[in-house]
Amino acid sequence: MTATSEHGPPPRRLLFIQMFGPPGSGKSTMASLLARSIGGVFLNHDITRTTVSRHVPDFNAAAQLAYDLGWLLAEEMLKQGGASSSIAPATTNK
Repeated sequence: MTATSEHGPPPRRLLFIQMFGPPGSGKSTMASLLARSIGGVFLNHDITRTTVSRHVPDFNAAAQLAYDLGWLLAEEMLKQGGASSSIAPATTNK
C-alpha cells in the first residue's frame, strides 16, 4: 500500500504569485503565460481596475479597491479549490 491509499490523497499545494514591475514591463503577459503553463488562474488587475474605475471616479481609490478585490478573489479561489495557483500582476509606480 502507498501512503496515498492509506491516508487519502496528499494535501493540495496552494500557490499565489504576485508579479511586480513598472507599467508596460510585461507583467500581465508573463503572468498569463505562467498561469497557462502551470494550470493556474491569471487575475487580470487591468480588467478589475477598469471595471472598478467606472464606478469610482477617483483613480487612486479605484486602484486600491481593485487591488483589494484582487487579493480577496485570489484568497477565495484558493480556499474553495477553484484554483491551486493564482498569479496576479501589480504595478510599481514608485
